[in-house]
Amino acid sequence: MIKIDLKKLAKSKGFTLTDISKATGISMNTLSVLGRNVSTGIQFDTLDKICRFLTCTPNDVIKIVSDSYIVHVDVQNMKEKTIRAAATKKSILDNSLKNNIMYNMDKEDTIFYITFLALANKKAFFSIDYSTYGAVNKNVKEQESKSQRWLSSLDKESKMSICKQGIEIYLQHYWDGNVPENISVSINDGNGGNVYSFVDTKNDSKVTLRKHQ
Repeated sequence: MIKIDLKKLAKSKGFTLTDISKATGISMNTLSVLGRNVSTGIQFDTLDKICRFLTCTPNDVIKIVSDSYIVHVDVQNMKEKTIRAAATKKSILDNSLKNNIMYNMDKEDTIFYITFLALANKKAFFSIDYSTYGAVNKNVKEQESKSQRWLSSLDKESKMSICKQGIEIYLQHYWDGNVPENISVSINDGNGGNVYSFVDTKNDSKVTLRKHQ
């Protein structure tokens, strides 16, 4: 995700957006949009003027940051060890809420599966995967392919966030018995996968995990 936080950059240099506007002739409307990171693009000429005034590079103005995702799970059979979950970009959900519109779930949601594997010595083992295996339906295959590409594209921080959110939901709503003290989650992205470990924070009303140190 590309981010332009011009207001923060200007402040770090000791200037305001008004200072930039007066010095460069760029309209306050344009600078305000860039300052709030709601711009859909930036002209090279505008970027050049900003960089010259702030004595910075385009890399200081335009940042590439990881997308944030929200994990959600619909109601399912609590007897099953595997549940179906979905992840949606936070920016899409925020825009939907802001404009009071429905987003396209079929297009924007990415499906994945959370499976409880085993419990040993107060430690629970889970897996997160893009497939339930054995699928022959073409639409399901296309969904799995999309999910695999998505998991493969995530950076380490995003994968950990997906694991944390997904397992918290599983333990909160689909776990039978006391919540385990330690949790290990393997996430299969089709490229060897990763394993993340968490510990329960012992919140009585809501399951909350933190990264195992």
